Amino acid sequence: ADGLFTALHYADSLNTKRDNAFRLTYAKTYRMQPDVYAVQGYDAAQMLSIGLSATKGDATKATDISAALRKATIDSPRGPFTISAAHNPVQNFYLRQTSDKEKENKVVGMASAKLADPGRGCKMYHCGAISPRACALTPRCVRHSPVFVWTSPLFSSSA
Repeated sequence: ADGLFTALHYADSLNTKRDNAFRLTYAKTYRMQPDVYAVQGYDAAQMLSIGLSATKGDATKATDISAALRKATIDSPRGPFTISAAHNPVQNFYLRQTSDKEKENKVVGMASAKLADPGRGCKMYHCGAISPRACALTPRCVRHSPVFVWTSPLFSSSA
């Protein structure tokens, strides 16, 4: 697939000070290179720290955690990002190109800077809900009834 263009919110070759430091520390610690999932896990831990710091460690204050995250800028190896009112990342997407020779997706540009999902509700749910749980609570939605949502391996009870 040499020369194929892809887009993602992370790339191995961002070559920023923040990403380089993250990659070096990760490689030393785990003896392997980080991937997009390692970066997302790192970001999730930062977000958890921001939320719990705002509530002095009280994880039951979901509204306060959410408010703190909407005010924060997450200092990610993939580039700084914020959280929208719809609870989605406002983030960069990088244009990458595959290279058979180097066996990686090299950043060749910015596909979209500070892309924000408008959060209009997932069209996958016929009822227009924004999550499986919200969909399950909509009386007209048979496909995502509580029985389906809470017993399906695709959704946990906290979905």
